Amino acid sequence: MKVITIPYINSKGQPADYFYDLTNGSKVIKAGTVLEVSEKRAKELMGDNVFKIKFAKEFKEVKSSNSLEEMTRDELFELADKLGLKVPRNTKTINLINKINEKQNS
Repeated sequence: MKVITIPYINSKGQPADYFYDLTNGSKVIKAGTVLEVSEKRAKELMGDNVFKIKFAKEFKEVKSSNSLEEMTRDELFELADKLGLKVPRNTKTINLINKINEKQNS
């Protein structure tokens, strides 16, 4: 199952955009990372854990029939959100398209 990591509020009540994956050698996982994990691990990352912290949400692949240049700004921002990108609303359209292309090609 594919999940995408998200920013969360840790057990101390502080915002965090990374966590240590203790099941994977204490590897640091940043928010916005797409992971392929088992159903059980996905449930743990999505809040079924000791601390009840939601580290990830289900990742839904976005398949667009439109090219990015044909999309409206609202559609581009929606696509950016689905890809886990944090982009300010005042970003120029060309820069937004470039960021989406980088994320899709990485």
